[in-house]
Amino acid sequence: MSDLTNEYIITDFTDDENNEQIEQKKFVKRLIKINRKKNKKSTKKFLVENRKNDDRDDHDDNADNGGEINCDFKDVIDNNIYVTNCKSNKKKDINSLSYLIDMHLSQSDCIKMGVGVENILREYILKKCPNLKNIKKKNKKGKKEKDHLFKDKKNKIIYYAELKSNINLDTEKSKSTYNKCLQILEELKEKYKEYTIKMFLLSVRHYTKASIPSTILSKYKIIENNLVGMNEYFEALSITDKFKDENEYKKMLNYLAKKMFFS
Repeated sequence: MSDLTNEYIITDFTDDENNEQIEQKKFVKRLIKINRKKNKKSTKKFLVENRKNDDRDDHDDNADNGGEINCDFKDVIDNNIYVTNCKSNKKKDINSLSYLIDMHLSQSDCIKMGVGVENILREYILKKCPNLKNIKKKNKKGKKEKDHLFKDKKNKIIYYAELKSNINLDTEKSKSTYNKCLQILEELKEKYKEYTIKMFLLSVRHYTKASIPSTILSKYKIIENNLVGMNEYFEALSITDKFKDENEYKKMLNYLAKKMFFS
């Protein structure tokens, strides 16, 4: 019985207030009836919610157990040698830009990181080289994207660079990469006939070309003079500031990563 009901029950009544007492009792009975109905609804609501929770628990149990799957499939999966020997590889690819980032990045974050490097490099170059103008246009469907494209009107030079976070690609992908560079080079020569075209394949994983393994360099022999690390790229653009070692380069990259994902 609720406190509200009790308040009315313990009210003092005098002998000359019988009629009023009767009315009070009737009122209390109505309160009790209303209270019971409320309790009944609350109990029903509790049972419904409890049933929902049980259903969720059953669903979670099924999810933990792989759900209801074909018994034959389950038997094959449980006893397959490759599956039982398979382990998650938490190691970072040493040839990827993400290897230089101290914190863990998801696959999508790694892609964003590459785009971030592309953007901050463009802005940094324009800051350091006031004679350069960014002439990269918005990407158009069916047109090959150019990561960096600068014009030096005074010296009649066009700088085009393809930026890669990981150049340790298989034969087909590495071939596709350097063929893209060569194709865009020819297109630029045709468009800017009075300019010298300087093309680069920039490995943003490496602060200098000397740190790129020879096994990777061999995949790009056809454009080996155009494949550069960060310092060689700066040098070609007449930027005197360079990274003294990989640790200094890592500090810059990790500062960028923190700003992008953890600030």
